[in-house]
This record gives sequence, structure tokens and C-alpha cells, in this order.
Amino acid sequence: MLSAAGSTLTSPYSAVSVHHLHGAAARVPVTETAFGNRDPHLMIEIIALWEPGDAYAAGHRAWAADVARALEPDALPGGYPNLLGDDESAQIAHAYGPNAERLQEVKHRYDPDRIFRAIPLPLFS
Repeated sequence: MLSAAGSTLTSPYSAVSVHHLHGAAARVPVTETAFGNRDPHLMIEIIALWEPGDAYAAGHRAWAADVARALEPDALPGGYPNLLGDDESAQIAHAYGPNAERLQEVKHRYDPDRIFRAIPLPLFS
């Protein structure tokens, strides 16, 4: 699937990146960090980029969505929090795993007005 995704890129700026979480990063106890999955695994980052004004923008988005859908049956629940899109808020609890409650408490204590946020995620509202 990954080679097919790479061979069907719709833009020369798009990419499929594979990150391997293993070694020392996988030996850190899950409760010591924010990220909720410290088991060794691969993370696939699907990047759809194009020039401003590209008339095929919808096609680039469709390519990324198609790749994500094809990988979904083998995907772990959640995702890397910084890579979740604004339509993926249902995955946020899985992304933070057992750390979600602790992180929410810290968020409310240090940022009660929600100044620091990238997207409006329900867990951290």
C-alpha cells in the first residue's frame, strides 16, 4: 500500500513519511510523557501539499483521504496528537491514552482561557 501511495502522488510536494517508534523511546513509561502509545510501532504521516491556487486541490485532498482509508484496517487507535486533523477529534482520547485526564488537568490549570490550541478538541476544551 505504501508504495502505491508513493507512486500515485498528485503533487510533487506531497509525501508519505514513515516514522518508527522503537528503542529508547519505546522504553519510556507511558505515564512519563503525553503520548499515549509507547509500544514499538510505525507511524505513517500522509502529507498532501500543493501550490496556492492549484485547481486540483480537491484531488490532492482526495489522494490523502484515500491513502488514510487504505491504511485504516491496520492502524492503531488514536494517532500522534500533533498530526490529528480537526475532523479527527474522536481519536484524541486514544492518542493520549492513560495520560488524558492528567493532561486535561494541567491544561485547565495553566491555560484556563484556552489561549494555546491548534484546533478545538473536545477533550481539552
